Amino acid sequence: MRPSRGFVSTILNLLHRYGQRAFVEVRSWYYGRLFSRCGKDLKVYGRLTVYSPHLIVCGNGCSLNDGVILNATGARITLGDHVTLSPGVMIQCGRLNVRPSGQERHHEYGPIEIGSNVWIGSGAHVLAGTTVGAGATVAANAVVSRSVEADVFVAGVPARPVELGLVGGAR
Repeated sequence: MRPSRGFVSTILNLLHRYGQRAFVEVRSWYYGRLFSRCGKDLKVYGRLTVYSPHLIVCGNGCSLNDGVILNATGARITLGDHVTLSPGVMIQCGRLNVRPSGQERHHEYGPIEIGSNVWIGSGAHVLAGTTVGAGATVAANAVVSRSVEADVFVAGVPARPVELGLVGGAR
């Protein structure tokens, strides 16, 4: 038997009233069971939009912030251990195959793999068929359209490696 919307709404309102921590725990519990596989200590902070949750695998200690969109329609999304998705991140397994006018356009799908200890900044987009290597950092509002190597900082549209100097120009 499925609970009514009124029941669910009442429970969520009570949780919200008694503190954000309880609210985070319930969301984390729910999404941890919704995904294909999920490690320990998943934290879901705020709204999360998920398409095809049966194709999402999540490692240990992942943090998914408010406004994250995980669209696994057509392919698998794999998040490694200790991945942080900042507010507004979109991970999209589908893309439109754009052809010259007059030719048929169709969607193509590709899996996305995000390695362990990756941080993806607010508003960044990770597109179909890409891999983000372990320890990489993706800057806010970057668009990852090609795979990113491990332990690299990328920024821009499209995302490209950026050399990070020390603060104040000291070397």
